[in-house]
Amino acid sequence: MFFGHDLVKSKVEFSSLEGGEELNIAYGADDKFMFGAGVSIESVIINNNDRKLKFHIFTDDISRENLDKLSQVCKKHKTTINIYNVNTDFIKTLPTNKTWNHAIYFRLMIADYFYGKVSKILYLDSDVFCNGDISYLVNLDVSRYTVAAVSDPGAKNIIEADELFGTQLGFKGYFNSGVMLINTNEWYRLSITKKSMHTLVNESKFDSLKYYDQDAGNDSNLLIVLYREVVPDDLIMQLHRL
Repeated sequence: MFFGHDLVKSKVEFSSLEGGEELNIAYGADDKFMFGAGVSIESVIINNNDRKLKFHIFTDDISRENLDKLSQVCKKHKTTINIYNVNTDFIKTLPTNKTWNHAIYFRLMIADYFYGKVSKILYLDSDVFCNGDISYLVNLDVSRYTVAAVSDPGAKNIIEADELFGTQLGFKGYFNSGVMLINTNEWYRLSITKKSMHTLVNESKFDSLKYYDQDAGNDSNLLIVLYREVVPDDLIMQLHRL
C-alpha cells in the first residue's frame, strides 16, 4: 500500500442509512468542486432510490457551508456521506497545471484506503451526473479484474501516450479515469498506486504527461491489469459529465 495509515487526518460522518450498503461510491474534490460532488451524489440517489448507497468524499479543503449542505443531503435521502480530510504533503509534489490541481490524485488515495474495507468501490469525478439506473455496477463481478472502466477513443494524447509508454492504446483502447469500478484487492495486490506514482515522478516522462494520473494509469505496465473490462456503452448514457 503506497498511502499508509497516516493518510486520513480526520473524518466526518453523516449517516441516516438503515442497514448495510449495496455499493460504496467515492469522490475526490477540494472545496471548489464540492458543489459538483453534491449534485452528483443527489443525481445518483434520485435515480436509484431503491438502492442502499454509501458515499465517501476525500478532500483537504471543505467549508462549514458545504459540510452543512452535505449533511442536509444525507438526512433528506437517508444515506451515508463520509468526508475524509487527507494528508496531501506528497501529492502536492506531483505534476499539476492551471486546469488540474493536486485533487486529481485523490482517486489513487481512495483505491489504497479501501483495501481490506470493501471489495469494490465506484469512483466518480465530481462533474459526473447520473440520469439512470446503476444496477449494472452494483451487480458487476470484478473479482477477476482490477478496474472496470470506459474507453476514451477521443483522447487527444493517445498517440503521444503510445510513443511515451511503448503501448498500443490507439488499438487496444485508452481508458478514462473519471468513472472506475475498482477491485480494491487486485489494485493492492498489483501495487497499482505505487506503479502510477513511479510514472508520475519519472523525469524522462514528465513533459509528455498530458492527463497526469490518467496517463499514468494507462502506462504499459498497468494496461494489462487495468484495462480488462469495459463498462457497456448503454451505461455511458447513465453516467456522463455535466
